[in-house]
Amino acid sequence: MNRNLPIERKRFTLLHELGHLILSLPLNCTNKEKEHICNNFAGAVLVPAKIMVSELDPKRSHFSLPELTFVQAEYGISIQAIMNRAKQLGMITENRFLSPKIRNLK
Repeated sequence: MNRNLPIERKRFTLLHELGHLILSLPLNCTNKEKEHICNNFAGAVLVPAKIMVSELDPKRSHFSLPELTFVQAEYGISIQAIMNRAKQLGMITENRFLSPKIRNLK
């Protein structure tokens, strides 16, 4: 583990790797699919769906930076991982997640 990474990234990475160890991934999964599943696992552990919905209203597709910063501080998850979780839960679209504005949030 790179000691220079932000704590949010360390938490996410450790949970991602835990996913590789404890999840029963299908044998026919590609590496890309396994990585996706383990990323989703890490995000779900850090911010369960119920909490995401209570913190960020799912009936809209835009979240303010102060809202995201609050969730980041409260749950120890990066803003980019929060947005990935929002995409996973159908709160934002794939296009919104891939927009340059979102990709540049750290």
